[in-house]
Amino acid sequence: MKSLYIMGMPGSGKTVVALGLAQKVRQEGLSASYFKPVANGKRVPGGIDLDAVLMKEVLGMNVPLEKIAPLSAGPFYLSSHGAYEGAEEKIMEAFNEVGSFADVVLIDGALSPYVLSSCGLDSVSLAGKMGAAAVLVVKAENDFSLDEALHMSRCLARDGIEVLGVIFSNVPRALYSKTEGVYKPVLEREGFKVLGVFPQRPEIVSPTV
Repeated sequence: MKSLYIMGMPGSGKTVVALGLAQKVRQEGLSASYFKPVANGKRVPGGIDLDAVLMKEVLGMNVPLEKIAPLSAGPFYLSSHGAYEGAEEKIMEAFNEVGSFADVVLIDGALSPYVLSSCGLDSVSLAGKMGAAAVLVVKAENDFSLDEALHMSRCLARDGIEVLGVIFSNVPRALYSKTEGVYKPVLEREGFKVLGVFPQRPEIVSPTV
């Protein structure tokens, strides 16, 4: 089983990338499953994560939704006393179950890579525990977007996480050439690949995944 951890900031397009990769993996004749260890706390009635519902249906996963998305964290998660005791064991048990029947597990990162850092359950820490390689999805807005990609790639590499590369998403027309001609060479000089540059297109982002 291979596992790929897709990380990024809010609105970067992590789930779109997971959906696309899932389709590509299946086209290559491999089986894929989806895992979201830390959902963002915004759920439909009944406590169901919407991304998990979507990917369970698309991939035909015969796994309970609570295994696909075993944990959630809102902005005041520390107010729930004891809510995260045993959370790592719960996540790893669910991860092993979801991955037991697939060639590739696509792991959708939390709202931000740093969420649940106080519990050691941030995306970087979990990627290490799961032995997953990382793909960063960065919404290109300005030059700080390059800094974000570079900083996160360096942090992951220092923690021993294999960085497969960076995807720049939702790139405005005015930034497209700069992303290809400036941002990409800077990252590649540091040893990090740019896997794709997705232009800003309304039909991709509206409605959301």
